[in-house]
Amino acid sequence: MSIGLFLICYPLAIAFVIFFEPFGPVTAGASTVLGGSLFFLFGALFLSFPQKQFYCYSQKKHKVTIISLTISTLMIGWLYFIIQNFGYPAFIYFLKGESIPPEVLHGEYRDMLPLRGFVPPLMLALTISSITFREKGLLNMFALLLTVTVSILLVGIYETRHVLLWVFIYIFFQKFFYMKSLMVFKNKMSYVVLFIAIGSIFVLLGNLRSGLSLSDNEYFATGMGLSPIYSQLPLPVLWALIYLFSGIARGIANYEYIPYLASYIPPKLFPGFFQEDLDLPKIPLSDSFSEQKFAIDAWHTYALQFGIIGALLLCTLIFLTYFLLIIQFRRMLNNNKTVPGWFYVLILWFSVRIFLLIIGDYFLDSAAFVELFCLIVFFKLSNFKLTAFPKNYHG
Repeated sequence: MSIGLFLICYPLAIAFVIFFEPFGPVTAGASTVLGGSLFFLFGALFLSFPQKQFYCYSQKKHKVTIISLTISTLMIGWLYFIIQNFGYPAFIYFLKGESIPPEVLHGEYRDMLPLRGFVPPLMLALTISSITFREKGLLNMFALLLTVTVSILLVGIYETRHVLLWVFIYIFFQKFFYMKSLMVFKNKMSYVVLFIAIGSIFVLLGNLRSGLSLSDNEYFATGMGLSPIYSQLPLPVLWALIYLFSGIARGIANYEYIPYLASYIPPKLFPGFFQEDLDLPKIPLSDSFSEQKFAIDAWHTYALQFGIIGALLLCTLIFLTYFLLIIQFRRMLNNNKTVPGWFYVLILWFSVRIFLLIIGDYFLDSAAFVELFCLIVFFKLSNFKLTAFPKNYHG
């Protein structure tokens, strides 16, 4: 299974941060070694799963087309409301060819917007469903194009560019769930082109919200705490380094603050309008990378929130739950039973969330459950199902 490869990459990423020092010298504690070992062991386990061929079908794709047209049209009205009441984001200033005011940079505009935990995951789920259930025909193609366009506008206005990458990750796991399918070079160029396009938009939006140009790589690297040796790299490469490794670096830097057992409740578990009212205690953190406000990768986040023991139990629970889901999925296929769409969505959602553990905690997040609920609804409405190929199938 492809997810095993990414879990094994986590200890490699830790080694890169420690030995190549992209963010300066950091010292790994026992918690970091334990987390890397845990991810490696479960990665090796998931890699050992042999491929099981299956095919998908949907009898009511037209329902998703209707839903896509409806929600996308409503979303255009919602985005118009946002602009009328909160002004232009950096994205719109760029499209108009105007200079971007400082007060909308560095997430200041995004922090004002309502329903940040509902609107982006809804459109993410709708975009994935529209791509999955795309059909030929003028109306169907228009619905898909409208949904994708509105999603890009939403990402630009809400400054949630990670949604673009998550769409690609969902598509990736749908196509390359098993390692064997990943190793076969067939029709991969379209995915490479899609990744480059999404990556380009990701970098562009990041530059806009930070007030950067492509020539500001050295200034950007210095501000983000990167070692001088990396400061001459192109800006897209710097963004990749920060997005993939900064969370690990900050997590390692907080090893002295990790207890054996703790009970900090993650504010993200609750909708945004509850988070300030609850006034939950904040986790004590090191000053390292606090100025850059880097996120922390999931393992170190759980260790800080729940202690080493709590993080070990939580991550083991996540991996074992995924393991049991895969076992049940394979059992249903082996017995020639139809796999319902909601069960496949649950596996897909877990695959994406486990992949994202390397970057940050996207499990204990109310927006993640909104995304899962919307995906289940859309796949259910389309009557999406899976079944195994016949034993004599060789395609």
